[in-house]
Amino acid sequence: MCSGGGGADYGNACPLWDLISAYTGPAFLDPLSTDLATGLDAVRAARAGVEQAWAGWSGPVPLWLRDLVHGDVPSRERLCLGLHDAFDAASWPQVTAGHKAEFTRYALDAAERGVAGALAALCPGSRLVDGCWEVDAPYAWYVAAAGRGLVLLPAFHWTGAALAGDNEDQPLLVVYPAGPGTPVLPSAEPD
Repeated sequence: MCSGGGGADYGNACPLWDLISAYTGPAFLDPLSTDLATGLDAVRAARAGVEQAWAGWSGPVPLWLRDLVHGDVPSRERLCLGLHDAFDAASWPQVTAGHKAEFTRYALDAAERGVAGALAALCPGSRLVDGCWEVDAPYAWYVAAAGRGLVLLPAFHWTGAALAGDNEDQPLLVVYPAGPGTPVLPSAEPD
């Protein structure tokens, strides 16, 4: 059993710590999907994602990850259980409702201020300078969309700096802390 800061118990999510660095996680862990089940199916098929996540890693690869790359079913299920617990399926309806509210908020903001104004207001401290969207973050990274498009993904379990996912030949993904009501906490169980 692993635990994090404040004695929190992460249960099945423990294996995910083998894949995540201080600021980024591998893109295959959080594929764009319309629902949790579809996202988990995409992760189950992500052998290349695991290999890419470990390509530049120094040190031994954990046994469960090596088994995952070779198609081991218990390792794949371990990863999916970890993702399920990490993203708390109990709060998924709240996350879905939050996405709808956030997309509506952004659309209204873009209609009122224009896309440039809405982008600048999206992340605290961000600004548009000479056509470049600068976002405050604890790391320096220059990413060019280069005509690939931009996907804005509000996060309801993340309150840190915006994160950029730069996957070749795919739209640039920017994950940002959603507006009011973040983070989403599981609802209290009825007595």
